[in-house]
Amino acid sequence: MNINVSTEESNYFHKLLILLNNIPPFSKIRPRELELYAHILSFYHAHSRIPFEHINSAIFNMKFRTKLASDMELEVTGIYNLMKGLRKAGIIDKDKLIPKYIIPKTKSLTFNFVSTE
Repeated sequence: MNINVSTEESNYFHKLLILLNNIPPFSKIRPRELELYAHILSFYHAHSRIPFEHINSAIFNMKFRTKLASDMELEVTGIYNLMKGLRKAGIIDKDKLIPKYIIPKTKSLTFNFVSTE
């Protein structure tokens, strides 16, 4: 089965995460946490030529959190709470991204369903 999903640069990761929302660990997060992580992934990929440590520093600093709060129409404390939810789900660490959950940009996505019986 082939399903086309129209997307733009600004909402690519949000739509991708919605597709993955029933698969752990993404199934453990709430919609606003998913939206926050989509913003983080978008920033990460826009700056992917920068060393990983520097991107982490940029993502986990107050200036970026303030921008996220503005973009998501939240207070900065709301961003802290959403990040706490991402940490609890194991998607991010205290002050860095977890590499295995950095989703690459792709033009196609394949699902293989495996029986758990």
